[in-house]
Amino acid sequence: MIEMSAKEAENAAEIIEDIIAVSNLKAVDGTRSGIVKLPQGDAGRLKLAASLCRKVAVGKYKQVVHGEWLNFYNDFSTAECDKCGELYEVSPDEKPSREYFNAFKQFYKFCPSCGAKMDGKEKTDVKR
Repeated sequence: MIEMSAKEAENAAEIIEDIIAVSNLKAVDGTRSGIVKLPQGDAGRLKLAASLCRKVAVGKYKQVVHGEWLNFYNDFSTAECDKCGELYEVSPDEKPSREYFNAFKQFYKFCPSCGAKMDGKEKTDVKR
């Protein structure tokens, strides 16, 4: 996984598009004489890469933060987001239990406060 700023993504897109343009240069007689010879499939994949870089540059894709719900008081009454620290009452009308805590975790796949994906993974993804 590569992390890049919007400026870096824009620069990457420009470089990729330059490679594609150079590979498509034609000689005066119409024959393909690009400095870089790219098979048609590779050119298509480079166009896709440039397109994705442009989408990162304009903020269409965002970093996904992974987190997990913590048993705040160790009695299953309150869940805490391990990323932002926000607390949520798990079962306000029922006696706290592991079953209610697990049901809360199944229902809240994302933290309502910070948007962290509550799957317990540590890795970072890019999301549309």
